[in-house]
Amino acid sequence: MRFKKYYKDILSLVASLSLLASVYFANHYDIKQLYREFVGLRLKVQVQEKLIDSLEDRVNLLSDQNQELLIDLAEHNETRGKENSMLLERLQDLEYKIEVMIYEVNNII
Repeated sequence: MRFKKYYKDILSLVASLSLLASVYFANHYDIKQLYREFVGLRLKVQVQEKLIDSLEDRVNLLSDQNQELLIDLAEHNETRGKENSMLLERLQDLEYKIEVMIYEVNNII
């Protein structure tokens, strides 16, 4: 007889406990899944950070090499510029001498 009197309360309690248990296990599974995803993302971030560091080192190296090459090019242009101007003067002098020789040959004939 007592069961008949409290069966609604007992049924309500069983339903509440089963709902609570299902929510707990669902959340527990979701938390584990979220943690696994977090760990996976953290590993990906670490790999990408290492790659970024490697690329930064490479960019710095290439930047230094580029700077050295630009300095070498400027020095080369300065040296070759002087040599080229001297060669141009010599070429003009030789052209003048050839013209004089041609003129002398034409006058002899």
